Amino acid sequence: MQHIVISNYGDESIALLQWILANKVTQVTVIYVETGWADENWANRVAAAHEWLANFGIKVVSIRPKAQFSELITARGGFPSIKFQWCAGLLKGIPILDWLETADPLAQATILVPGRRELARRFAYLPEFLEDSEHFGLRRVWHPLFAHTNIMLMDLLTKSPLPILGHRALECNPCVMSQPQDYQHISPTQIQHISALEQKLQQHFLCDPNTKKPAPLPEIINNTKNNNTVPDAGRNFDMGCGIPYGCGL
Repeated sequence: MQHIVISNYGDESIALLQWILANKVTQVTVIYVETGWADENWANRVAAAHEWLANFGIKVVSIRPKAQFSELITARGGFPSIKFQWCAGLLKGIPILDWLETADPLAQATILVPGRRELARRFAYLPEFLEDSEHFGLRRVWHPLFAHTNIMLMDLLTKSPLPILGHRALECNPCVMSQPQDYQHISPTQIQHISALEQKLQQHFLCDPNTKKPAPLPEIINNTKNNNTVPDAGRNFDMGCGIPYGCGL
């Protein structure tokens, strides 16, 4: 049976890949989607992950959407928001389905996605398997780590060669679900890029996670500078993050 892993190489994704290697799962292909919105250093982590997997003979595929995130933002006249989270479906869902139509035309593959019951309230009753998932063309979805605790997750992470992040994946940075602390880790290059987009969109801004109102990116960074709230990774998923595609994991 063909196993297709949706991965962005965040901590949860790396733990899943380590579990796959430890349990000698066969016929594995790992899919990574290039959103065009990643942290400028994220490509280094992706390359390291691909090298690691290649050493075990695992096939890796990078998918580039027909339209990158900046192009989608421009075409739609604004950024996605907590209320209107259109990004995951367009950036990841459609490109993955397009790829699956060629790679698995009979829909016989099983899709593996990071997801654990202990990660968020939304996952409290997460099953190990989902049959006929509408997100993946009615294919079966498998959550191998569904019952793993945080301690079990850390055990897997320490056995992999990639550094432990301790924060959400930066395949999209910032993400519409970014918490205040996340805004302190945006590169100057990305700040300039987003500010230019904001000007082009005539003052359509990202949403400030503190005020829940749109604001220019430099203002958001300044407003969140002294926010000492303890990050709650699970909050993102409880509020409806693009979890079917492993966003942020």
